[in-house]
Amino acid sequence: MSLHSRRTSSQTPATLPKIYQSARSASNLGIPFDAPDSPDWAKEVKVFPPIRKVEDKTITFEDGSSLDDVDTMWVHPRFI
Repeated sequence: MSLHSRRTSSQTPATLPKIYQSARSASNLGIPFDAPDSPDWAKEVKVFPPIRKVEDKTITFEDGSSLDDVDTMWVHPRFI
């Protein structure tokens, strides 16, 4: 069962993982994740600007915003 299906079922959203995306280029989806006509699963993704730095469990983005509730980070090897 997808996260979106689980999130819209009786299970409370707080028990499900959050999904964040940060990239220097547009999504391969072809439209923004939060566009009104994007698929429901895409609306689960909160989009952030490119990452400036990672320190311990805090990720700081180029616009100065930050996240400190990230448990797992996937990095596309093309950009390492």
